[in-house]
Amino acid sequence: MPEITIEFDPAPATLVDPQQVAEEAHKIFRGATEQAVVRLHEKVVGYTPMAFGYLRKSIMPQVLVSHNEIMGTVSTSRDYALAVELGSRPHWPPLAPLILWVKRKLGGRGSNIAFEAKLTGKSLRKQGFRGVKTSEIKGGIEEGIARRIQFKIAHKGTKYHLMFQKGFNESRGTVERYFDDATDRFIQAVSKM
Repeated sequence: MPEITIEFDPAPATLVDPQQVAEEAHKIFRGATEQAVVRLHEKVVGYTPMAFGYLRKSIMPQVLVSHNEIMGTVSTSRDYALAVELGSRPHWPPLAPLILWVKRKLGGRGSNIAFEAKLTGKSLRKQGFRGVKTSEIKGGIEEGIARRIQFKIAHKGTKYHLMFQKGFNESRGTVERYFDDATDRFIQAVSKM
């Protein structure tokens, strides 16, 4: 039968002050959590589509510390974030925000594009605006394009972007390294106490 030998360090772990160990753990693991949420935040914001920037600006990293728990979050308070993350089922969206979005995307070139199309005889389709005819636009090219988008959303829904999932997946290895390093630093710190 094999022989098993167990050796004890002359200074047993019971002589270490538990309060000191807890403080060291809080300090080290809070730092790792802060690094992790900053990394996750950068990646999630990078994958977030931008029309006006409201959703991107609303995504915030946060570290919550209680007596015995450290929790990091990257979240948003915008109610439409879930629809952007996962897409949405067909529905009739309001027209006004779509018109603003189209104006933003065209950079104020909407009326110029319609005017050019009339003068040169080019169709809007050749310029990337399929299905929009200058003759059917009453409120300007922006409203015509917005109505087409509204119709498409009403029939097909919206595309998913998975910005939180992609950000998490891309950051996972780095975040795990942060916590592996924190665990090593904690073990070293406790062994020196």
